[in-house]
Amino acid sequence: LVTAMGISCLLLIIVVPKFQAFLPEVLEERPLPLLTQLVIEFGSFLQNHFFGILIGIGVFFSLLYGISHTLKARRLLDRIKLKLPILGDLLRQRAVSSFGRALGILIANGVPLLQSLTLAQGIIRNSHIAAAIDHVSRGIQAGESLGLPLAAANVFPPLAADMIVVGEETGRLSQVLLQIADIYEYEVENTLSSLVSLIEPVAIASLAVFIGAIVVAFFLPLVSLATDLTFFGLP
Repeated sequence: LVTAMGISCLLLIIVVPKFQAFLPEVLEERPLPLLTQLVIEFGSFLQNHFFGILIGIGVFFSLLYGISHTLKARRLLDRIKLKLPILGDLLRQRAVSSFGRALGILIANGVPLLQSLTLAQGIIRNSHIAAAIDHVSRGIQAGESLGLPLAAANVFPPLAADMIVVGEETGRLSQVLLQIADIYEYEVENTLSSLVSLIEPVAIASLAVFIGAIVVAFFLPLVSLATDLTFFGLP
């Protein structure tokens, strides 16, 4: 994909201007096809503003990176991420898998629940989920259980919260947490595999169409010229 995008940029920035300089000699005063005009104008725009576009992209992502590292902005962005279709579920499942495995291993090795929660919370990258787990920890200090506050926080999938409640009631919390980790790790791998299998052909097809349009734009004026010459009976 990166190679195809690089080829597209080279065609627009290097080849198109040379082709544009060649056309007036061939077509004389004949008008250019619309597709050819669009490709030439787009190539000229990239050629004239290429470094400005790169600088603008760099500044945008630098500002976004800086803003996202402030606490309020990070929490807002993390909350928005969880609401995004597909990506939100993927991030939530990944967090549940990591948290469940870490917490399950810690509890199984005799680490107290509150300390285990603090340690497991540290591996959660989404600050919104981490804040919810911190709230659950404070609830446990006040005498609450683990599963019900997690369910009320509405950051874990209902299935995971219900399984944790059952694990607490049956005295098998560490085993249930590891089962949850396995379930959602499989879900993450399955979702990623499906996304890759869907996105890759779509991206390749889109780039193929884009490059094909550039190539067609190159040949349209020549086809138009050949048609005119044939119409007037010229060899």
